[in-house]
Amino acid sequence: GLGSNVPFLKMTEDEWDRILDVNLKGYFLTTQAFGQHMFKARSGRVINISSAMAEQPLPYLTHYAASKGGINAMTKCLAQEWAGRGITVNAILPGTIDTPRNRADMPDADFSRWVAPEAIAEVILFLASDAARAVTGASIPVLGRG
Repeated sequence: GLGSNVPFLKMTEDEWDRILDVNLKGYFLTTQAFGQHMFKARSGRVINISSAMAEQPLPYLTHYAASKGGINAMTKCLAQEWAGRGITVNAILPGTIDTPRNRADMPDADFSRWVAPEAIAEVILFLASDAARAVTGASIPVLGRG
């Protein structure tokens, strides 16, 4: 996903479109493409990676928060639409993920605990497993706080 810190009144339409195209339209196109195969198989798992920012946004990230909120809405709609087809649709809402890029972009950030990529992988593995066959339409926060 993409994001940038821009005050709302200084945000250009091109910047808005760029973020929404990658962060939301990309999910739309990908889910449509894979969804066709899942429909034929009458089985599948859609696991969207959204963001905690969709529900707890920070200033200067309106376009990013809107794109992630759109992913959450799409997740809930498709979960209902596809439930009878054996397809589950869920979203993971991570906090700030501990990656080299995030550390470089936010060297002075004071986060109580960054989210380890492995923590997200564990939730993905659960949602992809048969143990989660009855879980659909969920938005699961992975905030790294214990």
